[in-house]
Amino acid sequence: MLKFLEKLKSLGFNPTNVLDIGAHHGHWAEIAHNVFGNSNVTMVEPIDYIELKRFDDQQQFSYRNVLLDEREQMRDWYEMRNTGDSMYKEMTGYFKNCALRKRKTTTLDAEFHGHFSSGPELIKIDTQGAEIPILKGGKETIINNEIIIMEVPFVGAYNENVPDFFEHISYLEEIGYAPLEIVDQHIIRKGDYDYFALQLDLAFIRKGHRILTEQQDLISSLGR
Repeated sequence: MLKFLEKLKSLGFNPTNVLDIGAHHGHWAEIAHNVFGNSNVTMVEPIDYIELKRFDDQQQFSYRNVLLDEREQMRDWYEMRNTGDSMYKEMTGYFKNCALRKRKTTTLDAEFHGHFSSGPELIKIDTQGAEIPILKGGKETIINNEIIIMEVPFVGAYNENVPDFFEHISYLEEIGYAPLEIVDQHIIRKGDYDYFALQLDLAFIRKGHRILTEQQDLISSLGR
């Protein structure tokens, strides 16, 4: 992830506002800010982790403990206070005995109306299957965004009733984004070797972005 962000910076991408949805303890937010030192980083995390309190006095960081969805409603919530917490129950033994709770959701547009002076230009979203519903609830918030880094299911089903790989790609295409890069792979191991990629962290970029033009120019120059 760090190398990808550094590459974006080397290509002249320098976001004013970064939105980290599914921030957990804020480690990715710190990495992003270390790369893009002038950026303001806004985090969204549904659990009020004490680790996030370290950002309280940091001017370029902010966070909100809210649960995002496509609309405001009551939703099932599965919480073990780890990165698997979600509205979509994880289909592993880690969540076998996880009690179901009900939580009220909000939307990106309701929560951040008028919040950003520009952008956000970069969004990272890792919400265990809720990525598409959250983006659907933030059409105005993301209208000026340029790049989305998103966790996407690849092989099998890790969470119940989550849109599959093709649905994720189709939705990003629908809202005007093209694939940019495979940023990371979440690998299931079997014995001593990597067995398959369970999930992918994919970067998508707004169609028509100059980086896509530069990539195509490079492709067209091959063999000349």
